This record gives sequence, C-alpha cells and structure tokens, in this order.
Amino acid sequence: TAKMASALLQVSKVASWRTACLRLNLPVNSLRTLTTSDLLAGQKKMDDPVKQIFLDKLSEYQVKSKGGQLPDLTPEFKVRHANELERVKKQYGGGDLEKFPEFNFKD
Repeated sequence: TAKMASALLQVSKVASWRTACLRLNLPVNSLRTLTTSDLLAGQKKMDDPVKQIFLDKLSEYQVKSKGGQLPDLTPEFKVRHANELERVKKQYGGGDLEKFPEFNFKD
C-alpha cells in the first residue's frame, strides 16, 4: 500500500501515465488499474449524506407500512379520510372507490 500511495502521488505530479510508470518501474496498465480501483473505492466511502438519509427513511417507511396501511395515522386523519370518501361517493354516484372501475365496450 505504501508503494501504491507513492505511485498515486507521483501520478498527480506528472502529466502522463507513461512517465509516471517509467519513473516507478511499473507496467502502464498496473498503475491505471490501481488508480482506478482506488478512486472507485473512495466513491463508496463518500456517499451523499442526504441520499443516505433518504434511503434510511425509505426503509423505515417500508417497515412501518406492512399490511397495506399508511403508517402513523392519527384518529383525526382517519375521520377526515372517511368524510372525504363519503363526499366523493355522493358526488360521483357511489360505488366502491377502493377498486378500479370496469369498462365494458360493445363492438
């Protein structure tokens, strides 16, 4: 790892890969591979904190919403939801609002 750190430092100071490899007595492809894999490993460590919070909230919501119900419902929300469903039923002629309507087209 010390040799890799030294190689990365040399590459950052030198304009071309070929010159850096010649100075370190390494094959050209090995230095490219080491540098690329080091950069990719660094990207995994530097995740966006906002993205991580978002993913944590998604997994928390998935655990809470088991059974097809919305999580953390208050009694007031349930009453408002029932009132709104009743209003929409009256406005659009009743029926089951929980299932998708069936369309029958005659040819």
